[in-house]
Amino acid sequence: MNDRIDRIALSSRGYLGRRAWSDDDDNLAVVYYWRSMEDLAAFREDSTHKLAKGRYAEWSAGYRIEIAEVTNAYGDGFFDEQFPT
Repeated sequence: MNDRIDRIALSSRGYLGRRAWSDDDDNLAVVYYWRSMEDLAAFREDSTHKLAKGRYAEWSAGYRIEIAEVTNAYGDGFFDEQFPT
């Protein structure tokens, strides 16, 4: 299901990118980046995304969503290609 959600996000208006991490216990964290809250809201209305949220217990012990706004990002340029701006 994660691959399906990724494909939907990739084709969605305002999608900027994603980052994913996992640990040795198979816990997974995924961060999606959107240009605006309106674009994120449109993604949330996708029927496959709604299905996945409704059936998450079939694949996962739980989930957590955090919505944040990035107000500034900077560095020496080394990671610029890996993170959306």
